[in-house]
Amino acid sequence: MEQYQINEIKNIERSSFAILAAALLVTAWNSYGYFHPDEHWQIIEFAGTKLGIVQSQNLPWEYNAGIRPWLQPVFFVGLCKILSFCGVANPFIWSFVFRLCCSVCGFTAILSIYSLSLKWFSGFQVRRMNLRLCTTLGFLPYLLVRTSSENISTSFMTIGMVFILRNLRESKSDTFHLSNRICLFSGLMLGLAFQFRYQTILMTGGLGLWLLLSSKINWRNTLTAATGFLIALVVGLFADRYGYGKWTFPFYRYFKVNLIEGKTADFGTDPFFAYLYLVLENVFAPVVFVLMVLVVIFWVRKPRHVISWITIPFFIFHCFIGHKDERFLFPMIPLCLLIPSLLLFKDGKIVLPQFFQKQFWRQTYKWFWRYNWIWLVLICIYPFYVEPNIKQQKFIYENQNLFNTCYAVGFNPYRHNELIYSFYRPHNLNVIEVESMEELTFIAKENLTQSIYFFWKMPYLENWPDELAKKTTLVNSSYFFFNWPWLAKTCIPVLKKLNMRFEEIKCPSLFKLSPEL
Repeated sequence: MEQYQINEIKNIERSSFAILAAALLVTAWNSYGYFHPDEHWQIIEFAGTKLGIVQSQNLPWEYNAGIRPWLQPVFFVGLCKILSFCGVANPFIWSFVFRLCCSVCGFTAILSIYSLSLKWFSGFQVRRMNLRLCTTLGFLPYLLVRTSSENISTSFMTIGMVFILRNLRESKSDTFHLSNRICLFSGLMLGLAFQFRYQTILMTGGLGLWLLLSSKINWRNTLTAATGFLIALVVGLFADRYGYGKWTFPFYRYFKVNLIEGKTADFGTDPFFAYLYLVLENVFAPVVFVLMVLVVIFWVRKPRHVISWITIPFFIFHCFIGHKDERFLFPMIPLCLLIPSLLLFKDGKIVLPQFFQKQFWRQTYKWFWRYNWIWLVLICIYPFYVEPNIKQQKFIYENQNLFNTCYAVGFNPYRHNELIYSFYRPHNLNVIEVESMEELTFIAKENLTQSIYFFWKMPYLENWPDELAKKTTLVNSSYFFFNWPWLAKTCIPVLKKLNMRFEEIKCPSLFKLSPEL
């Protein structure tokens, strides 16, 4: 590249990563819900047991089965104790710090992926493409701030793999050598990734096989990396001892319960090819579809590439598992960000068939990114969540002086099926579940001097009982996406047709029933 292009791309790099950092900070503050219930129940509620705010009997079945690793909850427990020592007792501030720490790890992982692209590619155009993918892909900020095991494991695994791939140097003996410090650090990162989420061992195994068979790494480097991995296993062993109160091996239990005994099938099964459509059930479907097509083409055309060795076994394994979820494939995302450049560029210049060089496709490309950026902004500033529980819990915590008792008619913000939320719940709050609005009407007639707060579906979805209609006001809404009823009405039938698993379409919200006198 010419000097002015080098200066220009460096300025763009600084600006792009500054934008990514700002997007992560804003998203970490606003995205106080969760993407999947496991993100809360098996991480945050686990940590709450060691803080004295969650009873172990309120934890999901995985706790008694002893199949979940404790390293991440233990880290969060340490953060909470530090914050408590500094006078911060708000659990929503605690969870914000959790997301902030996860976003720092995610930012480091993305930065490391981009640094790997600088080794593999040269040229202004390809560097700009990689920079755009790594810093402005719409769903990245939302995923990188998640406190889920998938996210934190992906970050550590990516950092560990990049450190190896970026520092490989060919020697005269037709083998590759790495410094012992690099191997030890990478092994430690990969071991921690395994301790956060066990499935990443498949990707680590793919990398290890490639290093042994294709790059012919020497045995000293292999032994040093294995030592780092072993250190992480020992750290995880002590964390599990602290969490469960006894020496145990959650990895063995996880393998036995979920795979041998087939527990995962209890949560539903999908066909072998289900990921072809599961990953498209979101607002970024056009973006994900293009990436998915490029990934499949890459696997077919370059099966010997290290990224193929890492991602193909991981993907195929999850296809054979009956219970499927798009989040299971999240660890593949950072490495897959490099695939468009590997396919579409050669010697730093873009190579496309003549058909895709027409004006129509150029305009499509521009609108593709505009669509991506619009949703990027929305997902950063609006608290997207799968279920309305955390939103209502946040409002209650911030307005504890309003009431000590509230009634739940068909929706309890502190209940998820048979599980009870405890981490964010005020100690003096009493939630009474009632079966129908008729029962609530009877309670209201018995209480003529005090206001009654209760949860129910939004009024435009069902008709109010006549006795309550004139005395009821909306306190905290729970619309899906935006606080506009007309838009919620529009979204609901669309979401149902797409088979979205959003309880939010019921729009359960908090209401106030004024007294008779």
